[in-house]
Amino acid sequence: MGRPDRLQTGMRGAFGKPQGTCARVSIGQVLLSVRCKDSNSNNAQEALRRAKFKFPGRQKIIISGKWGFTKFSRADYLKWKSENRIVSDVAWVPWSTRQSPTWKGFLASPHGRIFLELVKMSEVSDLKKINEKIHEYQGSSSSSDSDDEKPSFQNSRKKRLFGRKDTVHSVLGGGKSADIILWRNKQLSGSILTGVTVIWLLFVWMGYHLLTFICHFLILVLAVSFLWSNGASFVNRSPPKFPEVVLPEDLFITIAQSVRYEINEALATFYYVACEKDLKRFLMVIAGLWILSVIGSWFSFLTLFYIGFLILYTGPVFYENYEDHVDTAAEKAIHAINKQYAVLDAKVLQKIPYGTFANKKQH
Repeated sequence: MGRPDRLQTGMRGAFGKPQGTCARVSIGQVLLSVRCKDSNSNNAQEALRRAKFKFPGRQKIIISGKWGFTKFSRADYLKWKSENRIVSDVAWVPWSTRQSPTWKGFLASPHGRIFLELVKMSEVSDLKKINEKIHEYQGSSSSSDSDDEKPSFQNSRKKRLFGRKDTVHSVLGGGKSADIILWRNKQLSGSILTGVTVIWLLFVWMGYHLLTFICHFLILVLAVSFLWSNGASFVNRSPPKFPEVVLPEDLFITIAQSVRYEINEALATFYYVACEKDLKRFLMVIAGLWILSVIGSWFSFLTLFYIGFLILYTGPVFYENYEDHVDTAAEKAIHAINKQYAVLDAKVLQKIPYGTFANKKQH
């Protein structure tokens, strides 16, 4: 982060800006929306946390090694927003440096990885880590340009799980569903989890059956609707207007095509595992099916479905908050598994005479 004395009243007046100042926070040329009352780094970090990267006004934050105002006006932002060049948390804007002329190139650069870490930290309100990361970047940015190619942040160069390069939010689709899964809206996400838990308790602990549940639910809805429609005139209220629900044909065609594609992929994978000579994949599939069969013997299908829902619903946000630790542990586990498989392959698998029976059959 730069020195705060760059944001004095004269500079604000020169750029025609109001008293609320906008800070520049290290790295390339990416526009974020941040307001802060003065120009010290702590307030800039607090603004970074509170603003959640939305675009409320003219003060914008530009990622660079200096403090100051951006050269773009509000009209520019509105134009970019209408062109869908401002999406969700960050504004993708064209930029060009010696490293790469594209946004994708920026994210792949050391500066881009640092930027993504700052974004992730601000989303979990970890101001201490943000401060440490910025000071760490300050020390590394004071060196020569050639040093920028070196791994100034070892964490940013770690191998991500499944070879992932994008953020967790982007991998999950980047829309409202990703916001729900990552608990951006804690009230909505908590309500969904509570509803699913209540339904699971009804079926498992109280012995409710699916058909009984559906019938009782429909009875309740019909009774309330009937009483409301016929009793509204007695209390001087208008009867309810229920919207006409017509399911689109395209929706079911899309679902059917998606299901068909997944089934074909599963059949192709089954054929490959059964007929090809990929022993490693064969053993992995056999082990996975055996583990699933053991787990299935412990729980009912509904309980197993609920456990899977909990893992899928809470796992991504846990991984996002502890990404570095999980990636490190996963990398060590994968390395250990590959090491054990190499020993098994050298001592056992390579000694199995695959072609003996086929050669005898030909003679």
